[in-house]
Amino acid sequence: DPSHSTCLTDACVRVASKILEALDVETDPCQDFYQYSCGGWIKRNPLPNGRSKWSTFNSIWDQNQAIMKHLLENATFNSSSEAERKTQRYYLSCLKEQRIEDLGSQPLMELIDKIGGWNITGSWNQTSFMEVLKMVSGTYRATPFFTVYVGADSKSSNSNVIQVDQSGLFLPSRDYYLNKTANERVLAAYLDYMVELGTLLGGAPEPTRLQMQQVLDFETQLANITVPQAERRDDEKIYHKMSIAELQALAPAIDWLDYLSYALAPLELADTEPVVVYGDTYLQQVSDLINGTDRSILNNYLIWNLVQKTASSLDQRFETAQERLLETLYGTRK
Repeated sequence: DPSHSTCLTDACVRVASKILEALDVETDPCQDFYQYSCGGWIKRNPLPNGRSKWSTFNSIWDQNQAIMKHLLENATFNSSSEAERKTQRYYLSCLKEQRIEDLGSQPLMELIDKIGGWNITGSWNQTSFMEVLKMVSGTYRATPFFTVYVGADSKSSNSNVIQVDQSGLFLPSRDYYLNKTANERVLAAYLDYMVELGTLLGGAPEPTRLQMQQVLDFETQLANITVPQAERRDDEKIYHKMSIAELQALAPAIDWLDYLSYALAPLELADTEPVVVYGDTYLQQVSDLINGTDRSILNNYLIWNLVQKTASSLDQRFETAQERLLETLYGTRK
């Protein structure tokens, strides 16, 4: 309304109040603008336990989580949406703590057996690399070696395109693997975590430690060929559009048409389908690394990706192991 220069609706008043609360008006903005604009927020919002950072977005997320919790725990919830009913069943299954404790590691062990076994815990299918890769990343959405997704083409935003990028490291960045002196404590905690989960799933302690060290060494090799984020800021330089057939020639260790058809089913793909690759040199090197690595190490690495993706759904022993690692990584307790 041009006749009014100030918005006095309820929504505007609430937003203005939030902004005023965030200010520290006792500070001269010309001397310390950050303190002036954020001092009130910092004073009213001490860092909660278990958090390494806290912002308005974290606060809004928590509020939304509380709303969803209320909806999902509503006993009279009777939605006509099958997706919403599935969501509630999934949520309530997580609250059956005694059932989860009784099952222990059994659900994951059965899943590992279903997709061909794990060298750390028993016999495994030595000829099933592609099948295990498809299951681990296509079905269960872990990201060994690389990540695949469909999104807007950055050079033609009115269309979606398959995109492939580097991936495969568990620790937050490649520096944790490559700067071993500075990160000795984190690497030791990570190896202990790997060994603990391997033994919880049936592996013998010493052989498990030996094989998990091989997996960690393999991840270090991946870190060596992973391009640092500082070198990936220019989209023009890392954007490479090619066909699946050209991707196959670039990284022949993977059957790309078979993999992408499985991961993106029910899409019907041909080898002429365009793909945007954001790490052509990386994929070429990872293909060479796969071809030059013992199949038992590849199997251990693939199943480890599945284990770390799903372990948080298991009993308290797995949750406690994860909390110890996160405390070493981020200094936070749950």
